[in-house]
Amino acid sequence: MRLSSIVVSGVFLAGAACASPTSPSLVLDGTWSCAACDNPGGGGISFTLATSGDSVIGTGLVCGPGPWCSPGPVTITGQRVSEAGNVLFLLTLTDSAFVATYQGQFLGPNEIQGTWTQGRDSTTLAFGR
Repeated sequence: MRLSSIVVSGVFLAGAACASPTSPSLVLDGTWSCAACDNPGGGGISFTLATSGDSVIGTGLVCGPGPWCSPGPVTITGQRVSEAGNVLFLLTLTDSAFVATYQGQFLGPNEIQGTWTQGRDSTTLAFGR
């Protein structure tokens, strides 16, 4: 499946986060969804993350358009770091035949934005909770 079959245009863009990177509001823990990825055919991307120190783990659902949710459930591993006043992260989403990465930062306490890479394709996506 090509990334272009998952992503719908219209990603929300915003300015950099103003909160401190050590602020309790800038935590990845929780459920995140990509509103711009939703489409009438049922496609979308969502995931639930938990952190322990700088390690991130979670599960998610990546669905292309249409009646089949492919690739479907994914496992997530990653890292978060505080750098130059920002909380940055790199997540890897996998199942037996699917690999994607999502690298980004907080835009605010309930919004993250970054680059989604799947195979040779990449795009900017924002997720909210």
